[in-house]
Amino acid sequence: MMTDDELADALEAITVPIGETELRRRQLGVLRGTYPAWDIWQGPDPVRGPWWVAQLRRQVTEHMRRAGVRRRVETSDATELASALAMQVALIHNSRVAP
Repeated sequence: MMTDDELADALEAITVPIGETELRRRQLGVLRGTYPAWDIWQGPDPVRGPWWVAQLRRQVTEHMRRAGVRRRVETSDATELASALAMQVALIHNSRVAP
């Protein structure tokens, strides 16, 4: 798994002058490679515009839910989603080591 700094660098590195579709495809690839436990997709929303969604591939236990783990995360851009998923991974880890 990449560190937060490595992920930010990877997301920035792919923002070279390319088409919007190619940029999103590359960002999606980075996110999927970094967070394989999540189904991640991006698509248009008629009200909000482009939207990024990640859904945990496993069930969230009651213990995990109390720790703040969410099964589904939605954001307006790839960088926000990367940040939210980093937090979710930390919460999942902490819920495992907590008594």
